[in-house]
Formats: sequence, structure tokens, C-alpha cells
Amino acid sequence: MLWKGKIPFKSPEVAWRTVDGESIIVLTKESRVIVLNEVGTYIWELIDGRRSFQEIVTAVTEEFEVSALRATEESAAFLEEIAAKGIIFLKDKD
Repeated sequence: MLWKGKIPFKSPEVAWRTVDGESIIVLTKESRVIVLNEVGTYIWELIDGRRSFQEIVTAVTEEFEVSALRATEESAAFLEEIAAKGIIFLKDKD
């Protein structure tokens, strides 16, 4: 799995704000705005450069009362999507 043993961290090239439970991410170089839903916002707030992918999945599983498999698949898909846009990057777990 691409995310195993990895820690996602936010790009310094993005700005964001959370309003009414939705995160608004601005890709400053591209002047693009992305709005995240409740689950995306929850995951976004967990991305702190310290939590591993598995820790994020565990938190999603508990917060939204979904199976570990569903949380893993959907979290990975979300992270892959925002990584492809340069919003987050990955580093190896220490």
C-alpha cells in the first residue's frame, strides 16, 4: 500500500480555513479553491505532519463508525486525490 508507513503533511503552498464544518483550501500558485465535505475536513484537520496514515484511518473509523476497510479505502482515495493536486506530500515515518 502506498500509504503504509507514511505520514502526510500539508504543502506550504496552500492556504486554508474551516468555515461551518467545511474546509476551504486555496492553491495559491494556481488561484484554485477546493471545498472539502465533513469527512474530508475531518481528515484534513488530522494531517499535521505527525500522524501516520494508519492513525488517521483509526480516527476516521472511530469518528464516523465505519469499518476499518471502508475507512482505509476512502481515506486512501481522498489522500491520493489531494496529493495528486500538490496539496499534501508524504514523508517516511521516523
